[in-house]
Amino acid sequence: MSLFNAIMKNNRLLLRSFFSIVLGVLTYTAAGQRFEKLIESRTISNHEIVGAEYESTSKSIFILSNVSNSNGDGLLIKVNSRTGDTLWSKFVASTVQVENFNGLYLSSNALFAYGSRTHQNFAYAFLAKLNFNGDTIWTKHYKSIITTNCALPRITLNGFVESTAGDLVMVGINNYCERAVFIKANSSGTVTSFKEF
Repeated sequence: MSLFNAIMKNNRLLLRSFFSIVLGVLTYTAAGQRFEKLIESRTISNHEIVGAEYESTSKSIFILSNVSNSNGDGLLIKVNSRTGDTLWSKFVASTVQVENFNGLYLSSNALFAYGSRTHQNFAYAFLAKLNFNGDTIWTKHYKSIITTNCALPRITLNGFVESTAGDLVMVGINNYCERAVFIKANSSGTVTSFKEF
């Protein structure tokens, strides 16, 4: 065995470690650049990000951010998960009323943005169903729910899931009397069950 082969044999572990470190630094640098691209994007800088969901078919990340301007109060951004590039951004169900979003939920065929919408200076539960292009399919403003323990349904939604049967399950708080609420709706957003705790 030559001296060169002996040195190489003994140093293979060292070389592998060196290349692993170099590869790790390059990977970390690439991931950092993607993150930096995302943060530098005009669409989400200085805005409150309230939700993010990964969609595996398009390998995209949907980000929901609260913003305040004349175009609307919620901004949905679609980002390429591999490059960090912003593919598009759209305002969510923009109206003259103030929306305050608390989260984003991805189902198999839609996105749901949830939180509250102000009506006559009071916040009420609000839900928007969006397609994967960011277009609004429907919105529900739950200001006429019959409550059992509170005089008014001033509800802010703080959580959302979709059951395997397609029911929409929302949880939140009635700000009028500080009670937890459970709202169940069908796939079109019509309330089928309501409970206060």
